[in-house]
Amino acid sequence: MTDAGHPAPNDHSASNQQSRVSGDVSVSGKIVVEASPKESLARDAAEKKQDAKDKKKWWLEVTTLVIVTVYALLTAWVGCSSQQAAVTASKNLADFEAVEAAQISIEFAPTVKMGKPGQGLLVNGTIDVTNIGQTTAVNFTAMGFSWEQNLAPPEAGKPSFVNGSSNITPFNVAGILLGSGKTQHFPVGFQVSQVDEIRQNTYQSGIWVDFSYSDIFGKRYLGRDCFMVDPSNITEFIRCPNNQFHH
Repeated sequence: MTDAGHPAPNDHSASNQQSRVSGDVSVSGKIVVEASPKESLARDAAEKKQDAKDKKKWWLEVTTLVIVTVYALLTAWVGCSSQQAAVTASKNLADFEAVEAAQISIEFAPTVKMGKPGQGLLVNGTIDVTNIGQTTAVNFTAMGFSWEQNLAPPEAGKPSFVNGSSNITPFNVAGILLGSGKTQHFPVGFQVSQVDEIRQNTYQSGIWVDFSYSDIFGKRYLGRDCFMVDPSNITEFIRCPNNQFHH
């Protein structure tokens, strides 16, 4: 150390001494570390590559969402269209079968004469069966019955079924094939008693026919037709009200 109290130039112990500085000291600034051009290029390339990956991932997600949405909409549309098509096809088939199916019509217009005393009315004629449909009636089967009914029983005032029997000329057919527009005639004959009561609407008599057949589409049909003496003209038969006798 020198006499003035300053460290000598070669005195390394001065670094261990505390310097006293009076007054305000302000130090400012920044340290800038710049990458080399090679490092900058590498960083830029990595950032661009990451941006490209992110953009590709975003487009993939959007595209996938669009495809899934379109697929869901198409599936729903196809399902609805298929269901509607099935309903339409079923209805069209039912309509077609209804138009083209066999259809049986039965008529009864016999000859009616007054018999000898005690015989009543003598009824003779044919049950006429016609296929008015567009296709063949298969396995047509039928049976006819005569019936009598008291319309004014003394006790309750309600209709009372008196008799139902097959006392007509045997009418029992089975297994008949009846083409479109074809008619077959089945003879029947029976007697009707209580003529005066029929005129007074207190008694009634007639015939009913139970029948069944199939169409070419495999559907089976059951039917009944009913005919009765016309009270206003006992030599005529008319169709029963609601096509049923009163029983």
